[in-house]
Amino acid sequence: MATEPTVRDVVESAITLRLVSAEKAAVLSDWSDHPLSEYGGGDTEAEVAVGVLIDLQVGFEVHSDDVDDLVSGYEGTFEELTACTDGLVTVADVELIESAKGYDVLRFSLNGELVEWTVEHRGGDYLDQMPFFENMDAFTAPAVPKRWALIDIDGEPLPGRYVFGEPAALHAFGERFGITFEVYAAG
Repeated sequence: MATEPTVRDVVESAITLRLVSAEKAAVLSDWSDHPLSEYGGGDTEAEVAVGVLIDLQVGFEVHSDDVDDLVSGYEGTFEELTACTDGLVTVADVELIESAKGYDVLRFSLNGELVEWTVEHRGGDYLDQMPFFENMDAFTAPAVPKRWALIDIDGEPLPGRYVFGEPAALHAFGERFGITFEVYAAG
């Protein structure tokens, strides 16, 4: 009978595959010997492993909960996204331009270039996840081997969650923990 993986197993796999540095992984040292089921963040070991990657800043989530302020919600999401890239990507000057046409415009600077997305806000206080899904390839560079990837567990996507790493490393990690990564092309 196989024993349940621990948080250490996930962290060591991420370090070995160079998805995260040992220094960055130290944030979870208090959890090392705990089984994944105690860590929380999902119903399956695969979902919890994804949660560990997010906590290690290998991935991030575009939250589906309501937010108090849309601009600060997008700013926080971009902060999590850029933390995953270790300086490869910068996002600044986030603003939301309201429109009476049923959609708004999310404007921000991506590596110094102005970007505008059309966004729709369900109920007025929920971030629009679709522009991230459609544009994650813009948050990388062709000369860098790391790519963003969508996450799929048991044939079901985990909407709004993304990880960043070299495709071969992501696939090796996925094989170990029952996760399929659909890697975006270079931006």
